[in-house]
Parts: sequence; structure tokens; C-alpha cells
Amino acid sequence: MIEGIQYWAKEVFANRQNSWPVAGILYCLAIFCVRDFFLNPLFLKVRDLGKKERKEVKKAYLSRAFAGWGFFGISLLLFLFTWRLPSLYPVTLKIAGLTVAGAFFAGLFITSHLQALAHALLEALLKLTHVPPSNDSL
Repeated sequence: MIEGIQYWAKEVFANRQNSWPVAGILYCLAIFCVRDFFLNPLFLKVRDLGKKERKEVKKAYLSRAFAGWGFFGISLLLFLFTWRLPSLYPVTLKIAGLTVAGAFFAGLFITSHLQALAHALLEALLKLTHVPPSNDSL
């Protein structure tokens, strides 16, 4: 089993031009695990709300989280572009810049989803307390 994983890992890293789909899938899994690490505790608390309130939170969250998926797409493209470069060593300014930009957009992805959920929860809270929402952006 270990030999199979080692062989697979060597093949992925040795043939980066053709292994970009595998690298992209692993990148997606890693980013989604980090995102879920921050969002799952909040979503678990949302489950304590009533069905009507949950529906309102979900509706508001989905409408606000769209920008985060754009940040995710940018970070994924930057990662794949960096992965397909002929050589990652020695680290050049181009490689470092692509890596930093990818990490920045991945951070924006996670932050924008947290912000979208926070806004959705605040909207639901305002509706529950029957306070009319202001037109000002939070």
C-alpha cells in the first residue's frame, strides 16, 4: 500500500505537465477542508434554528457567497499555472509571486464565505427581531 502511494506521488511530481488534473483535485480538497474547518461549526449552529430561519439564512448565504467562488476559481487557476511550469526550482520571483497571489485569493475565498455567512445570520437575526434592515452596507 505504501509503495503504491509512493509510486503515485513520484509519478505526479515527476510528470507535472500531465498530472495537473490530479494536482487540481488535491488542491480543491485541501482548500475545501480548510473552508469547512471554519464554516462547519457555524453551519452546525444554524441547524439549531427553526426551519423557516434556516431557509432564510441559506437563501441569504447563497446569494452573497457567489463572489467567493470567483476568488476560488482565480486561486485554482494560479495554482494550476504554477504547477505546470517546467521547473519550480530554483524559486524565481515569478514562482513566488504566483504562489503568494494564489494564497491571497484562497484566503479571500475563505474570508468571503465567512463574511457571507455572517451577513446571512445578521439578516435572519434582524428578521427574527422584526427590525427593518437599514440600506447601509455592513
